[in-house]
Amino acid sequence: MLNKEIVFGSVAGETMILNTKTGTYYTLNQQGTGIWNLYYKGKTIREIKQYYADLYPESAEAIDQDVDSFFAELKENHIITE
Repeated sequence: MLNKEIVFGSVAGETMILNTKTGTYYTLNQQGTGIWNLYYKGKTIREIKQYYADLYPESAEAIDQDVDSFFAELKENHIITE
């Protein structure tokens, strides 16, 4: 779940996320933006992993680890609360 103090927008293929409570911001590259957009649209982490594994089956294990790391970092930075 998104932290209620978060606002975000995209500029030139990157997503900027701002925690309005702490004033800290977080920038996502193009790949992170793709994952973020799927999550924001209501996809679960499992569905996001499957989506990318279907696109890149030869990289399924790396995708699994990368997506887990991505969401761990979002949680650590108080972007998401789950």
